[in-house]
Amino acid sequence: MKQGGVLSPVLFSVYIDGLVQALSSSKIGSYIGGTFTGVLAYVDDIVLMVPSAHAMIAMLSICETYSKDFLIRFNASKSKCIVCTPQRKSWSSQLNKHVLFYLMEVQLRTCPAGLIWDT
Repeated sequence: MKQGGVLSPVLFSVYIDGLVQALSSSKIGSYIGGTFTGVLAYVDDIVLMVPSAHAMIAMLSICETYSKDFLIRFNASKSKCIVCTPQRKSWSSQLNKHVLFYLMEVQLRTCPAGLIWDT
């Protein structure tokens, strides 16, 4: 697909739909009411929303399997894990500091929601 091409977003959506379906059918991610909201995709961005660190590891594993099966490359070096917690609690106390997230054998950077734009 040519980046910036008129059909690129549509073709990417068709190509990535299998990943969205695999993540959705896993039923691992977050829900609002009875609606699955564990994966959001727009153009070439994908957001995974999960209730726990173990769920994130499982979702990332699904992404890795799909990438191997369909020759998709994720840019793990540009990816981040954003941890959202109640304001009354420290984000680091909510996340076990020994839990590390990997995508394509690259450790993902973890940061609190307030610092998502901090590099």
